[in-house]
Amino acid sequence: MPLFSLLTNRVAESITGIVLDKSLRGESGILFKIFSEEEGLRVLYKRAGQKKTSHLPDLFDEICAECEKSKTGDMLFLKDFELLKSHSEIANNYDSFKTACEISKCALKNAAYLEEFSKFHKMLVASFEAINSGADAQCVFIKYLYVFMRSEGYPIKEDFAASLTLGEFETLKEILSTPALQLKSKDAEPVLKKMQNWIISNTSVILD
Repeated sequence: MPLFSLLTNRVAESITGIVLDKSLRGESGILFKIFSEEEGLRVLYKRAGQKKTSHLPDLFDEICAECEKSKTGDMLFLKDFELLKSHSEIANNYDSFKTACEISKCALKNAAYLEEFSKFHKMLVASFEAINSGADAQCVFIKYLYVFMRSEGYPIKEDFAASLTLGEFETLKEILSTPALQLKSKDAEPVLKKMQNWIISNTSVILD
C-alpha cells in the first residue's frame, strides 16, 4: 500500500522487479525499465546529480525499488533500492550477454499485451538465473520462447515442432526436457532461427 512521503506533493511506492533496460536520458538522468511480478512493466527515472548515483541497479538485477510519484503525473522517481539478486556474471560472456538482451527486448516489446504478469516474471527470472550460472544462452532462449508461446496459446508444439527435421526435433526435445540451469552447449542455432521465423510469421508476438 502506498505511503505518503514527507513531501506534500509526492506519494512513496515500493516496486519489486527485474531490470530489463537502463538508458541515459540526455544530461538529466537515467531511465530504468523493470518488470514486476504484480504490475508488469514499470518505468523509473533517476535524476542526475542525486546522491548515490554511482550505486545504481544494473541490467538483469532483481531489485526492490523505493520510488516517489507525483500526484499530478505518472512519472516514478527512483529514490533508493535494495539489491535482491545480481546476475552480473552474464556480462562476462559476450554471447550470453547478447542473448540475455534479446530476452529482455522480447519482454519489453510484448509486456503491454500480457494478461498474466506473474508467470512471465518467473520465466524471466529462470532464464537470467540459468544464463548467469553458465547454462547455454541459446538453449535457454529457445526454452523461454517455447514456454512463452505455449502460455500465450500458440500451437508451437503442434505446428512448429512438427515442421523440424528429425535432428532438430531431437535437439528441441532435449532442451525442453532439461532444467534450464543444466542446459549445455549444443548446435541449437538452426532451431532458434527457425523458431524465431515461425513466431514472426505465425503469431502477433514482436521479436524485432
